[in-house]
Amino acid sequence: MPKELAAGQAPPSRAPYSSGGLSLRLATSFSTGSAFGAGLFVEYSVRLGNRTVLRPYAGVQYFSGKEQEYQLPYYKPTRQDSAVRFPADSGHTRYILRNTSYAVVGLPVAITLRNWELSTGISASFRAGQSGTSQNVYEPSGSNFDPQKETPDFRRSGVPGSFGISWQAGADYRLSTHWRIGAQYQLRFAESASSTRFTLQPAHPSPGKQLISLHLRYYFRKK
Repeated sequence: MPKELAAGQAPPSRAPYSSGGLSLRLATSFSTGSAFGAGLFVEYSVRLGNRTVLRPYAGVQYFSGKEQEYQLPYYKPTRQDSAVRFPADSGHTRYILRNTSYAVVGLPVAITLRNWELSTGISASFRAGQSGTSQNVYEPSGSNFDPQKETPDFRRSGVPGSFGISWQAGADYRLSTHWRIGAQYQLRFAESASSTRFTLQPAHPSPGKQLISLHLRYYFRKK
């Protein structure tokens, strides 16, 4: 039987869908670098108040659709793709980056306004893998000869952007007790630089400084 209220006692107020819980978020993203991708994230909402939650998350993100070209110039290399080894005055490695995957963690705060939820926070991304092709191009002897420089080893890990920090803001709409649909904007304001003398064509690292994502969120308990 429901508990009776004493005379003059008001019924307890119900929290407007801001209790804690585990959730999954499936997102598709589009970047200013003309790349597109998808991500899957595990989230846990920690209640801070009747309308406010802290929602740390972790997940993976994959990007494709845009080829980024990187150039690694160097001097005085020794050509090794021939049976006969011979010196050359200059050369470069041309690397075409096609696909990139990231491990992502984030810490946003969200506030509930009826069926809407607004959020903002920060996230960090770590490049977990990439695929691309590289080609060594050598130039004949000439004015570029520099005996003080040696041939550096080409490493894909030298491509800039292996680690980045972003600010994010988003909005969700409550479809049911378990489902939300929403959109999110991300701005990458800090990232790791190149660990080698890469030059980049075009100028922005993959996948881009800005991201717009559309997502579907599922809560494992009623919200």
